[in-house]
Amino acid sequence: MDRGLAGAGISEMLQSGYEKVLKENPGIEVVGYFNGNYALGPEQSGVASLLAANPHIDGILTQGYGVGALKALQDAGRPVVPVTAFSYNISGVTCVQTPGAKCILGVNPAYLSSEAIKLAVQILDGKKPAEKVIQFESPRLTTDLLKADYSKGADLQKLEVGKNAFPDQPPGLALPISPDWVEITPKEAAGS
Repeated sequence: MDRGLAGAGISEMLQSGYEKVLKENPGIEVVGYFNGNYALGPEQSGVASLLAANPHIDGILTQGYGVGALKALQDAGRPVVPVTAFSYNISGVTCVQTPGAKCILGVNPAYLSSEAIKLAVQILDGKKPAEKVIQFESPRLTTDLLKADYSKGADLQKLEVGKNAFPDQPPGLALPISPDWVEITPKEAAGS
C-alpha cells in the first residue's frame, strides 16, 4: 500500500480510506507500505522492495500513477496483479497496453472546478439543489467492467485507446478529459 507523500493531508486521507475498506473485507492483509511520493521512480522502487520481501502479492494500492508498480512487477518477472492508480493519461495508456493488467483509476478530473462554477450559476439562477452536500460523481476508469457498489451513482468506463487513453498526448493529462455537458478534445485539453 502506497502511503503517498509523507506529511501530506490528502495522502493520509487516501491511506485511511484504503485501510477502512480493507478492514471491511476480512482476509485481506497488507504485507507492506511504501511512499510513492506521487512520482514514478519512488513508486517503482517502493513496489520493487516489497516484491523482493514478499513472494506472494495479490494487488497493489497506489496513490499515484500505477505505472511504476506495473514496471516493478515486470522487472521482477512477477505476474501482473490488480493495481489502483489515479487517472493520468500515462496510467490509462499503460494499463491498456500491459498484457494482463487489471487496473482501476480513481478520478479527480481537471474540470471539477467547471462543475462547481456551473452549480454556483444554477444556484444564483434560483435552482438550488435538494441536498446541502453535493457528491460529484465522475466515471471511474478501468480495464475490466465490474459492479461498483462502493460509490453511489458512480459508473465504470472501460479504458480504451483513443476513447479515454491517448498515447499521442502528454502523460500527465488528467482523465476523463471532458464533462458530459461539453466536448473537449484531448488536443484541446493538452493545450495543443
